Amino acid sequence: MGWYRGVRPAATEKLSLGAHVKKGRGGRVGGGRRRRSGRAGLFVVLWALSLLPAGIGAQVIRSDPAAALPPPPDTYSDQGIRLLVARAMGARGVAVTGIHAYEALLRERIYVGLTAFRIRRERGLFHRERVARVGWSEDGTRTIQWIGARQAIPVIGADTRREALRDETPADGDLRGDLVDELLAESDLLNFSFDPGADRVAFGDDWALHPLSDSAAFHYRYRGGDTLILRLPERTLEMVEVRVEPRREDVHLIVGSLWFDSATGHLVRAIYRPARPFDLSLDAADAAADVPGFVKPITADVAYITVEYSLQEFEYWLPRRFAMEVTARAGRFLSVPVTVEWTATDYRVNEVQSLDDLLADPPPGWRVATQLHHTDTDTFDVRVLLPPDEEVFLSPELSTSVDVTDRVAFTHRELSEIRDHLGALGSPFADAVSVRLSVGPGQHRFNRVEGVSPGATLEARMGPSTRVSLSGRIGLSEKRPRGTAGLVRIRGVGEWGLWGYRRLEPMGDWDAPFGFTTSLSALAFGGNDSQFFESTGAALSYSRAGSRVRGEVRLARERQAAVVLGTDFHFLRYVRDGAVTAVLPADEGSLTRGILRLNWFSGVDPNGLILTGEVLAEGAVGDFEYQRGAASISASHPLFVGLSGALQVGGGRAWGELPVQRYFHIGGAGSLRAFPGNAFSGRAFWRSRAEVTNQWAGARVGVFGDAAWVGDPADLTSRPPYVSLGLVTSLMDGLIRFDVGRAVRGGSGWGFDLYLDGLL
Repeated sequence: MGWYRGVRPAATEKLSLGAHVKKGRGGRVGGGRRRRSGRAGLFVVLWALSLLPAGIGAQVIRSDPAAALPPPPDTYSDQGIRLLVARAMGARGVAVTGIHAYEALLRERIYVGLTAFRIRRERGLFHRERVARVGWSEDGTRTIQWIGARQAIPVIGADTRREALRDETPADGDLRGDLVDELLAESDLLNFSFDPGADRVAFGDDWALHPLSDSAAFHYRYRGGDTLILRLPERTLEMVEVRVEPRREDVHLIVGSLWFDSATGHLVRAIYRPARPFDLSLDAADAAADVPGFVKPITADVAYITVEYSLQEFEYWLPRRFAMEVTARAGRFLSVPVTVEWTATDYRVNEVQSLDDLLADPPPGWRVATQLHHTDTDTFDVRVLLPPDEEVFLSPELSTSVDVTDRVAFTHRELSEIRDHLGALGSPFADAVSVRLSVGPGQHRFNRVEGVSPGATLEARMGPSTRVSLSGRIGLSEKRPRGTAGLVRIRGVGEWGLWGYRRLEPMGDWDAPFGFTTSLSALAFGGNDSQFFESTGAALSYSRAGSRVRGEVRLARERQAAVVLGTDFHFLRYVRDGAVTAVLPADEGSLTRGILRLNWFSGVDPNGLILTGEVLAEGAVGDFEYQRGAASISASHPLFVGLSGALQVGGGRAWGELPVQRYFHIGGAGSLRAFPGNAFSGRAFWRSRAEVTNQWAGARVGVFGDAAWVGDPADLTSRPPYVSLGLVTSLMDGLIRFDVGRAVRGGSGWGFDLYLDGLL
């Protein structure tokens, strides 16, 4: 994959985001039978990438008839930048004189995750890591000697490395064999162009207008940036930054920073992202019409794309490392983070080619595959060498973790600096306004206070970093309107918000009573035992959503009031008798309160150690003066003889004059299974949960035991805890859970819990 040169018939050149289609089947692929094409790992990656800016029905930027005219007068900040950009356009894609062949060591890594609002930790959807010795010669021939490869689908427990270690699970299946076939048939390495003269700012196919294309001056402005001078033994290098500024806020244009060798015009570094995030409703309206409303809006935000070159033999600029991070979102609850990175090191330019020697006389057990590969513009040979499976899947060159925090190309500090640099470039669209009205199923809910409660949200985006949000709803059972109005300022991964509101809030700290599944359960079965109160006031908030830590700080002045039961309707009442849980009366009063919430996790591999934690701190003055705090931590890890275990412990306490709505509530799937939701409350609590299941993350069955105590701190040692035992069924690394339990102390009867985000 790489840049394209020249103007296409229907569109100017674009950067790309996707995968090449291999054309033709010339040549021979040897060393094993061809397996079915429906590979789970590849499907997951393509599904995630389909949500990114190259989404369905992407707008085409048509060729500009004015491209032959002089560029607009504001295109270049000065004459030096104009000359440098012209030199870069001329150098782009030109064959590198003097390189007849090269070899390099390539490491690549792809990770796709899955997380959601109020879910404790991220799940790993897909992980792939590959290491190869790659070669290229001036006749176009490509050679790939695989050194190591690992592919995993953590959410279902599939991992080629574990199978190679003779610890196979049912999920592994053909994953290992499919990966072997992929390695033998490989010809295009993700965003790594073998041609040393290729332009590497692109990623895939048909995404954005190239900033060095013939008509780019009519869509971009170019501004001077920093200058870096390096004095080497044989020459002095001057690298000049050109800041690329789009003329309009368009997902098919980029904003970024390009560094060039001032003498040659060769690209040496690029940092960029789309001018705005991809939005399915704006950029693919036809496709958006077929998407259910409760998963809208569907967006994709590219945090950064960056590529760097290194100077080889004091003469040739060749690619050194690449990284990209994208987060696709569906609605306000589902996120799919994607990271792609690679490094190319240990270059050998114009030396004796060791790969040719291996091809001529491969070691025993090695497989060799050759194929003739066709593209729109070229035909070339691809030669692949693959050692025995055990050497590939257990290679010491591979990392031992599937956790994305183990970076391959850039350090976390470097990536933070890249984000900051992109943020410092600013935006020419400070006054741009876009408005979205959401009235679909995702805005509606049902609970026993409001009954059926339709809602709508109006969002106006004032430039790239400011958003105004207005939302309203009415509970048809109580005929009472509620809503929020907010002004949000975005700073990197953090958001400042100023809010005014009258809303229904849960009393429990671990409740999620307004989701689609919770509303459906309440409507169908009379479920959702959450307790509620109404708050009216204003708040200043700051939230930050990092890759492993999420936090929120909020300072609010509000009036809290009691609510009453609005409806006892549910469909199951026509089948059996069953009263709907009464609403606990809240204490009314005005107060100023501050709240801190912090959630973190470590690890995404269910075959390794996973840790999660939560911290809550709250204080208030006014009609009620109190302080309260709580914390919990959980750990899961494989045990022995094919079993896995998990343990969670937590506790909290309050001081001062505590209103009933700020008591700690225990009971239900989030704290004490087999007991009714929020069945017990008090000023202090502790709780623990333990589970033992089979080890396969795709589908686990096992047992659980919960114990909890809640009440006045003075009664901590005098009252026994509540205890429940039961059976657990877990799918997709605990993403979907169904537990059946029985209260064995402090209660009686059976409980059935269907929920998301379990321990195992």
